[in-house]
Amino acid sequence: MRILLLVLFLIPSIASAGGRQEVKREDFGDAWPFTVNQGAVVCRGSGSVLFVTDRKIYAINGLAKSDGVYEDVREIWRDNASTKKYGPPKVSIDPIITIGLSLCN
Repeated sequence: MRILLLVLFLIPSIASAGGRQEVKREDFGDAWPFTVNQGAVVCRGSGSVLFVTDRKIYAINGLAKSDGVYEDVREIWRDNASTKKYGPPKVSIDPIITIGLSLCN
């Protein structure tokens, strides 16, 4: 219950603390890095990139992870099915980080 209250409290303050952009799987095709279909990329402070979906807030970059209060993005980070034996095990999250950092300016 405490975590839910914290999330409900943080979501409005995150939206007003920086930029916010809605993103959807259909806009990214195979490059979509998440197992959920949509959410919002948010910039908080001077470079913390977050992904908000289903009333959860996920830390996307190192700065957001260092805050220690957001969910681990690995919970919803999609496996890279196109790599056989070698290659990155997860779909690149770089496009989401790029969007988030552009919202910080």
